[in-house]
Amino acid sequence: MLTERGAAGLEVPAIDEMDIETDPGLLARYLETIPVLLVRGDALPLAMRPGAIRGFLDRVLDGAPA
Repeated sequence: MLTERGAAGLEVPAIDEMDIETDPGLLARYLETIPVLLVRGDALPLAMRPGAIRGFLDRVLDGAPA
């Protein structure tokens, strides 16, 4: 998916995996919704479906309508 974005000339976000168990605040906030994608302060909880992830990235990075 990220390779496709790059090939299309779109912004590709950097990936930074976080262990929420090392931060009590993150653990409390995201425990029931992991995996979570967090890009520019916007979160996509339960990020498992490719279509939802593509739509999220398009909206957050490219300004596409939700």
